[in-house]
Parts: sequence; C-alpha cells; structure tokens
Amino acid sequence: MFRNKKILLAIILPLVLAGGFLLFVAVRRASEANRIYGAILPHHMIVKDRIDYFLKNIKGDYEAVVLIAPNHMARGVSKIIISDEAMETSFGKLEISSTLETALAKKYPVENDPVSKEFAVQDLAPLIKRNMPRAKFVPIILKSNLSADEAKNLAENIYSIVDPKKTLVLATVDFSHYLPAYAGEFHDLKSRSVLESFDFERIYDLEVDSRPALYALSKYLERAGAQKSELSFATNSGFLSGNEDEPGTTHNFYYFRKGESDKSAGVNFLFFGNFSPEADFREAAGEENRFFEGIDVISANPIWPAGENKQNRFKEYNFSFAGGFGYKDDYCGCTILRKAGKNIGFLEFDEQNRDSEENFLQAVNCAKKQGYFMAASIKWKNGKTSEEFAHKAIDAGADMVVGYAPAVGNIEVYKNKPIFYSLGDFENNGEGLFAGIYWSEKDFKIFFFPAKSANEKISLEKGEDKKIFLKKLSESAKADEEQRAQIETGYLFLR
Repeated sequence: MFRNKKILLAIILPLVLAGGFLLFVAVRRASEANRIYGAILPHHMIVKDRIDYFLKNIKGDYEAVVLIAPNHMARGVSKIIISDEAMETSFGKLEISSTLETALAKKYPVENDPVSKEFAVQDLAPLIKRNMPRAKFVPIILKSNLSADEAKNLAENIYSIVDPKKTLVLATVDFSHYLPAYAGEFHDLKSRSVLESFDFERIYDLEVDSRPALYALSKYLERAGAQKSELSFATNSGFLSGNEDEPGTTHNFYYFRKGESDKSAGVNFLFFGNFSPEADFREAAGEENRFFEGIDVISANPIWPAGENKQNRFKEYNFSFAGGFGYKDDYCGCTILRKAGKNIGFLEFDEQNRDSEENFLQAVNCAKKQGYFMAASIKWKNGKTSEEFAHKAIDAGADMVVGYAPAVGNIEVYKNKPIFYSLGDFENNGEGLFAGIYWSEKDFKIFFFPAKSANEKISLEKGEDKKIFLKKLSESAKADEEQRAQIETGYLFLR
C-alpha cells in the first residue's frame, strides 16, 4: 500500500508542479498584456477628478514616469527643456530620476524655471505623486514649433535610455480649443482616428494644443511595440458646464498597451455654400482659426466676379475649391485626394453651364468602381434643385451629394447616404450651413453648424437662433424620425 502511495505521489506531484508553472505563465502573460506603456491625458483641471481616477487605474510598479508636456508660454531658450529639480507637492516631494535626467541632459538643456512654471506640469505633478508614490519623475516641455523630426529624435532618445517595462511615458495634451461643443466633437473624431491608427503624417494637422507631444509619444510607443489604444474617457467642457455654444476644450484619455494599432483611419470634410470674395470668416473661424483647423478638405462654392480669382485671399483658412486639391484622375475625370490611405473622389456638375448629365453620372460610376469614396457636388440652375437627379448621382455610386443654390435646402437620407440640396448663401446677408463630415469604414457622421452673414462677416449661430435653424432643418428633412431628432440636436450619425 505504501508503494502505491509513492506511485500516486510520483504521478500527482509533477502534474501539480506543471499546473502551477502553467498558472504562473498565464498570470504573467495576462499581466504583460495589461501593462500600460504610455498614456495621453489632459491638464485641464475642470476634469481633475477624472485625471486622478485615470492615473489610479494604471497598475504597475513603475520606476519612472516621463511626462511630455506643452510649453504653453514658450519660456526658456530651447524647444525641448528638461528639469533636474524635484517638485514639492501636497502628497510629498516628487523626486527627479537622476539616471534618466543625466542621460537626457547630454542632449537637451536643463532649465528648471520654465519647467516649474509650466502649469501642465504643476497641475499634474501632485496627481502623479499621489498615484505612483515610488516612481521617479522626468518632466519634458516642448515648444509648439518643435518639428516632427525633432519630436521623433526625442522619442528615440527616450526609448534608448529607459526600460519600457519599468517606465510610464505620458503625454499631456488638451484637444480641441475655443470652439462650441459640437465643433469640438467633430474635430476630435479625426484626432482620435489619427492617434488610434498611428497616422504620423496627419498628427501635425490636428487641432490640439501640442502636436509635438503627441508625435513624440506616438513614435516612442511605436518603438516599444505598444500601439494598442484604449479610449478611457472623452469629455467636453462645453457639455460639462452646460454652455455648449461657448468656446470650450475637449479631453481624450488614452491607455496604450502592447499590440497593433487600429487600421481604420477616417477623413473629415467641411462643406459650405456660396460666398463672395469679400467674405470675412474671422468670426466663424474663432480664436486661432480653430474652426477651420485640422480639416482634411474644406470645400465651398466661391462666387467670383468674371475673370477674377480670389483664392489666395482665403489661404489662411485652408479652403479648397474645385480642382484646387489632390490630383486629376484622367481615366474617370474626377479629382482625387489621398488621405489616411484612402482615395477620396470629388466631382462637380454645373447645371448652369449645361454640363452633360450622362457624362457626370458615368464619371461617378467609374470612380466608384475604382473603390473611391465619392463626393458629388451640383450647382443647380436658377436655384432649382432636382430630387431625381440627386438620386441618380447616389444610384451611380456617389456616397454623398452637396448642392449649391441661394437658399438653404432640405436634407435627405437616401439609401443611407446624405443629400444636401443646398448649403445656402453667405452673400447679401444670407444664411448658410457648414456641414462637417467624418467618414471611415466604420463611421459616417455629420455635424451641422448653422451660420449667418452680416455685412460680409460670417459667424456661427448660437442659442435660440441656432435652435430655430436646426428645428426647421429637421422638420424639412426627408429622413426617419430618429434621424430628424438627431438633426434637430445638431448631428446625424448614419453609421
């Protein structure tokens, strides 16, 4: 019997040891899969509690935290500045990592005063100390004129001196600024898409407060193989304060773990109607031209006097006009813009100039067969729109139709694709509509921004005027009940 027990023990013990080893490996792999290598968080203290919660949820015994922040006031001499001075916080002293600081100081200047006065560092240091009490600190502030190559070199230098498994690299960036809430949401769709897909070419196009910080972090994460993103929170000060028409700031909180990036990047457009060469868009553009910033294509219908070309006057707003962007596809006869790895096709039909309907529809169909996303625009004759022709354009392959006529026309959802019969007219104190569109393989989202013209000055509508405009737009829309309710709120999500 004793012999049988020994045999049984000889069988069971290796199984128990093997099981224990496999459990250890599984736990370790799970821990490794959940390890956070980098993160994006705001420094806008209206969301202080969320920042604190976000940091609290980062699990891991990190030896160092590298904080890449904007140099808002452009203090100091250099574009990249580090500090070797510990920071006193309400949770104790946040010590500098002497090892990392010494290595970085061989390449970048140490200027303690600009770093200590940078509010993004000041505000986040206590929360970092509270949630990662044993970690050492390395603050880095970047001026806005830091180039992509310089940001990339910074990322390479950080990667070369840290142990990615023991170092958390943070970029603190506030996203859309100085815009009404829904305009900020529209801009953030592209920003999220670019970051989640690691679309380096477009990071410096984003409407955010520190493109260099995002670029440096993204390049570091690429080297670390940690490109799997998780959007933890997305907040908007306009919605939080209940003042959605007033200038606000948006915030996006991201964790990054080992893994590949999302490949489904999106493209955004801003369409509006007729305007004269004397139009003044400064009020609509807002502070720092933010409304028109970060848009892949801005397209409208300029009404120039015969023989004149006033396009250069609007360069500061990044406006595009027919044939003024992309390249010509001679095979299909449309203009093609390459963005986010996608071909976006634009084709214009001018009914006033008696363009051939048949040729136009054939060109739309040709382009669609090439796999292009097709935006078809129609200049209606004498302001008279045609539902039949707009439907033909969609049937031929257009993904959306944008019409131009003197008055704002109705909106139709036809075969789950949008038709804007007319975006209105900013001439002669008219009213119009800015249509912001975000498109990807997963999303087709539209935002409506009512606007008016007074003595050639274009401004976005607010308050009751905006509500009345959107209500009329909703009531006249050819769409289902849910879609009309969305339009009245200021947006339309088709998928």
